[in-house]
Amino acid sequence: MKWIRSAAKVLVYAGLALAAAAVLTNWQAGRREAAAVASHPPLGQSLVVGSHRVHVVEMGRPKGSAPDLVLIHGSSGSTRDMTFRLAPALAEDFRILIFDRPGLGYSDRINGTGATIRQQAGLLRAAAAQMGADRPIVLGQSYGGAVALAWAVDYPGSLSALVSVAGVSYPWDTPLDTFYRVTSSPLGSVVAVPALTAFVSRK
Repeated sequence: MKWIRSAAKVLVYAGLALAAAAVLTNWQAGRREAAAVASHPPLGQSLVVGSHRVHVVEMGRPKGSAPDLVLIHGSSGSTRDMTFRLAPALAEDFRILIFDRPGLGYSDRINGTGATIRQQAGLLRAAAAQMGADRPIVLGQSYGGAVALAWAVDYPGSLSALVSVAGVSYPWDTPLDTFYRVTSSPLGSVVAVPALTAFVSRK
């Protein structure tokens, strides 16, 4: 019976250690997330499209004075990918709307299983229309190019031109890297993502 009591103690201590590690990890991740938001706050405004918040940055010419141009960033990016260099270079000739894709930057996720490119396109099209851009030029880069293509296929009358910058246009048959498989899994999103946020250095 002694080994049973010893095993029970080990399990209790291990459980307490895991609980303490989880509390510490979530606390540290929360601190670092708050610091990231403070140092890189939203650059634009938040729209409510249906039940989803969509972050949009408006740059360039005033509404109605130039063609509308929508910029859609690639995988794991945000509006800052476009505001760093591209949008300022185009600001004299266009009214520019730059969106955080769903689940990235300051836009809400559409669902917990991963939004399809068609779902993302529908949400961004509605957001653009809410901003008064009924038939914009739509430019998408990399994964954002796939979203832009889905926009053109599903809503052909709602854009005036499509620009694909290294856009993904064929099915992606190769498996995801281990990093993406882990972080996108239910367990990984609960364990790995907070741990990475809490303890991986800025470098």
